[in-house]
Amino acid sequence: MSKKIVYVDLDDTIADFRGHHSFPKDVYPFGVHEMYEPGFFLNLKPMAGSHSALRQIMRMGYDVQILSQPVAESAISYLEKAQWIGIHFPDLIGKINLTQDKGLFKGHYLIDDNLPKWKDKFEANGGKFIHFEYGRNHRDMWKEICDF
Repeated sequence: MSKKIVYVDLDDTIADFRGHHSFPKDVYPFGVHEMYEPGFFLNLKPMAGSHSALRQIMRMGYDVQILSQPVAESAISYLEKAQWIGIHFPDLIGKINLTQDKGLFKGHYLIDDNLPKWKDKFEANGGKFIHFEYGRNHRDMWKEICDF
C-alpha cells in the first residue's frame, strides 16, 4: 500500500517569506522586482516549528513533498527554492515540485497559506486543503496541523 501524500507549500508555510522583511506581515509593500534579485528566496528563514512538524508527519507514515509556485519569469526563484530545501530540509531534496498550478497535482493533503487561490483547485482533484494561517503563532499552527 502506498503512503498518503502530503504536499507542503514553501513560502509562508515552511519559509518565512513575509517575515524576511521588516514591514507589516499582512501586506506585500515591496516591489515585485525584489523577488528577481539573487538571494531573495535563498535567505528566507524557516518558519518556527516547521522542522519538527514535517519530521512528525513523516514519522506518521506520510509521503511529504514540497509543492511551491515559483516566480514564473524568474529562473533564480526556481533555483533558490530548490537550494533552500537542500539547506533546510535536505531529506526532501528529491521531493520538490515547482509549478504554476497546484491544482494539477493529486494528493491526499495540501498544507498552504493561500486558501483563496488553491483550496478549490486542489480539492477538485479529491484532496483536502489544510490552511496554514499566516499571522498566527507558527509553532501553534504546526502543532494543530500535526494533530489532524
